[in-house]
Amino acid sequence: MTISKHTEETYWLHIKLQGKRRFRFRTTLGSIFVWLIVLPVAELFRHQEHAFSAQFFVIWLVLLPIFLFEGYLRAGWLWKDFEKKFPQDTYHP
Repeated sequence: MTISKHTEETYWLHIKLQGKRRFRFRTTLGSIFVWLIVLPVAELFRHQEHAFSAQFFVIWLVLLPIFLFEGYLRAGWLWKDFEKKFPQDTYHP
């Protein structure tokens, strides 16, 4: 499934109006979702009889700042990518 260039450009304008700070925050929330939901579910499927050991919780907490940093960096990368893809002076609705 591909998204049309016009739809993507409209999405970018909507994001840009809301601001870079909010975009970074929302992208980082996506990373927290992965950390909070996906990692424990993966642990359940990996160790069904001994799930959620102390070792898991230590690793899980160590991974939190890594996931937050990843979300922050990904948001910056996406923002720059959209700015290059849709320069401000080329938008035509």
